[in-house]
Amino acid sequence: MHEGYYALRQLRIEKFFVCWGQDIPTNITPFECGRTYRIDFNKDFIGKGALLEQKRSGTQKRFVQLLVGNYDLYYNPWPKGGELIYRYGEPIGRTTSAAFGYTLDCQFVIFADEEEANKYMIIYNIENIFGCAFMKTLFLFLDRI
Repeated sequence: MHEGYYALRQLRIEKFFVCWGQDIPTNITPFECGRTYRIDFNKDFIGKGALLEQKRSGTQKRFVQLLVGNYDLYYNPWPKGGELIYRYGEPIGRTTSAAFGYTLDCQFVIFADEEEANKYMIIYNIENIFGCAFMKTLFLFLDRI
């Protein structure tokens, strides 16, 4: 394959572009994956009522982008997706995608948070990458509701 394909796959994670089929299944709404800025609620469309109800009541899941901290790029294993995310010592889910971010010179992962989707301050403290624990920081997810 062309090298540009792999570059775009990694850059999309750094820019927090989720990939249909890999990061998000077909039952995820724009509110859950941070894409409400693409909806024109002034127009009629199929599912508008359900989206307005979800906007009013809140979401059950939210996709966030996490920055892997305290990480040695040359020594530690790189995440590739599927790694466990822990909050306060308890596993709360797995990453869907991971990549190296060339702009900030660090690792990024995408994760679906189903427990605290409607909270503004979310703290993720540990990610397990092949048995190694790393601190995580919430990064670059702006809900544009």
